Amino acid sequence: MKAYIYRDSANNNFICSKFDNSTERVTIYHDNKNIFHQYWQPGEVKYENQIGKLSNTVPQDAVLSVNNVGDIVSHVWRPGLCLDISKALKIDEGEKLRAKRELKILIEKLHEILMYIEPDNVCLNTYGHKIRELLILACTECENTWTYYMRLSGNNNSRLTTNDYVKLKDKLFLDEYQVTFSNHPIIKYFKPFDSWNVNQPTSSLPWYDDYNKTKHNKDRYFNKATLENCLNAISANIIMFCIKYSPYELINSNDICSSLINEYFSIELINPKIETFYIPYLKSVPMSTGALVRHKASAFEQDWNIIPFVI
Repeated sequence: MKAYIYRDSANNNFICSKFDNSTERVTIYHDNKNIFHQYWQPGEVKYENQIGKLSNTVPQDAVLSVNNVGDIVSHVWRPGLCLDISKALKIDEGEKLRAKRELKILIEKLHEILMYIEPDNVCLNTYGHKIRELLILACTECENTWTYYMRLSGNNNSRLTTNDYVKLKDKLFLDEYQVTFSNHPIIKYFKPFDSWNVNQPTSSLPWYDDYNKTKHNKDRYFNKATLENCLNAISANIIMFCIKYSPYELINSNDICSSLINEYFSIELINPKIETFYIPYLKSVPMSTGALVRHKASAFEQDWNIIPFVI
């Protein structure tokens, strides 16, 4: 069963998902910014009687959801998945903690570099040995996550290249993510996967192309190990973490990694494909105190149904 998803014409601050459950017509609201958080606390989800066709209750520009209500793609976070994340994404807590440590190491190494190089526009092309080390480390970590998703899709090729990795762009919605570096004195926006394409799978990813050049031919391409390339590579790692474990792990967690991320970066989705949002299968549960009936609460009518990740 699909849902209709649309922008609220009366209030463009919300994205709406509407579907019929077994007894009710349900409307769920999302933010229209940042990570498009979905609301379904008491009073935030609208429950109505099923009167007339569902299609007649939505705007003409409403789109059908790509996934059925209650479906998510294995190990791929999308807006709409904001509760039961660990269960839905089948997150291994040990792997998640290791991933956070590895991300923390990248930010700490960046912090060390910024003690000597001012993060100013005129310094973004600064290069050096420590920057090269960080660029190589960040790109290697990114490759590891790309390989994880290739293996998850069933590709067990022993030698993967950007010809393979570029196929992840659309499947993981990589070009929707924007990471903002907001440390004084600049604000810099990074969309590291924006220009990636199958026709030029390496050169269309400039920071990664420069990593390959400076890694394999330092004498000629040492100057490619720039601060800007490092920031792109770290942003790419932040994005890959968000997809695998959700942005909430970085934005809302009370740990050193999250504190470092929030000190330097902010994360948002730019013009996401709203038809790919996840929609939980909800039903209403009356809330009452004595004889006083209050807002209806929401509860899962069925658990998330996990569908395989394929390319």
